[in-house]
Formats: sequence, structure tokens, C-alpha cells
Amino acid sequence: MTPFDLQRAADALIAARTEARLLAALPPDACPTTMDEAYRVQAEIARRTGGYRGWKAGSLTPEARAAAGIDRPTGARLLTPFVHDAPTRLSHARFVVPTLECEIAFEMARDLPPRDAPYGLDEVIAAIGAMRLAIEVADSRLPPKPPTPLNVADAGANGAFVIGPAVLSWRSMDRGAIEAVLLVNGQEAARGAGAKVLGDPLRAVVLFANNPPPHGPGLRAGDIVTTGSLTGMTPVAPGDHAVATFGFLGQVEVSFTS
Repeated sequence: MTPFDLQRAADALIAARTEARLLAALPPDACPTTMDEAYRVQAEIARRTGGYRGWKAGSLTPEARAAAGIDRPTGARLLTPFVHDAPTRLSHARFVVPTLECEIAFEMARDLPPRDAPYGLDEVIAAIGAMRLAIEVADSRLPPKPPTPLNVADAGANGAFVIGPAVLSWRSMDRGAIEAVLLVNGQEAARGAGAKVLGDPLRAVVLFANNPPPHGPGLRAGDIVTTGSLTGMTPVAPGDHAVATFGFLGQVEVSFTS
């Protein structure tokens, strides 16, 4: 068996992101084939690019995990250089084929390190400082339908993450009823509700806290955990201006230069 080359895998994925290009097939020794290898690559990329600001929770349902061929949820590090406060302007040329997703995220106020006993809902709620409105710029450097370990190694197809306003009254609201509308150049492009994420996006944080990626610290104070798209994936072109509106809670803006 060919030994897995962690550094070569990280080199290839960092170069593809930096150069905004599709990655050709990786050589066998640089292509992660297990989830353990995938998370080792992900951690190495974060170490070499400036750290990470939080996590993108994925494979949240049994159906999604079955389709991916895995038995537990996934986590993708939100790399620090690609996390931005709204409103922001991003170069479209930084991405391969960027698409936008309106999302609800949660900002941790306290650590939730890995442990044997599962965290209860009340413990997770007590560890969260705020709910955040957000837009994910999804963007894959990989060929269509990549194997799950390779997709996880490449940050779960995350291109950038745009953090909007903090919502402090989130505990008392019906989070499943939160409606997001994505406007691109003033025209409605997509619409969806918080119920799309497990009925309540908070459940994604509980699931993630109890299934943290291996070899890591779990959730750290200050981490952002984003829970998945309310609106599907909407492509954007150079010059587009996008606004995700969440009713009276606020909005998130991002523009794309050429």
C-alpha cells in the first residue's frame, strides 16, 4: 500500500484554492481515502493558511450520510483568510464557480470540548453567545461528485463565509420559522426557512458538538458554527450584488468584483 502523503495533499489543495482552479486528479499517495486522512489534511491546510474561525456542519441527516457513505456528520473548517464581516466586496476571480447560500450560524461563548457523555440541548444553548445571519460562498476546486473524504479535506466546498449581524434574542424565537430571501441585483433569486435545517438550525450545533471531527479541540469559544443552506445554491457573476434578508432580524450583503 502506498503511504499517504499529507503534505503533498495539502500542497495541491492550497494551490487550487490560491489559483482558483479546478484540481486535476490527485496522485494516489496524495488523495485522502479515509475520513481520518481527510481531517488531517484539513487541519494541515488550516495550520498553513492562518487558522480557522469555526465550522461548517454537514451530512446532518441519515439520508445525507448514507448518500455520502459515512456514519456520522462532517465538519469543515472555515479558514480564517476566507471569513469576512458583512458588508463586503470579494473578487469573483478568487473563485472557480461561486454559489451563494443564506445560512444561520451560531457563535460560541464557551468551549465544548470532546467528551464521552453527549452534550444536552441545555448545555449547548448555555455555551452559545449569539445567533448570526450569514452567507456562505460555496465553491469547489474538485471535479463533479468527488469522494467524500476528498470533499471534506477541501473544506466541504467552502469558498468563503460572510458573517452578518448578531441576533441576541435567538433563544426565545421560533428559529424554524425564520425566512431568508436572497436578492441578486435587486431581484429575488431564492427563498427558504430555518426549518429546512433539521426543523431548527440549533439542532445542527447539538449534533456537531456530539460528533466533533477527530484530533481536534471540539468547539472553542469564539467559533462560528454554520448549519446549512436555507435557500439552496445560487450562482453569481462578476459585478453581482447580493443581499440576504432575514426579515426584521437584519441582512447580509456581499458584492463581487471582476
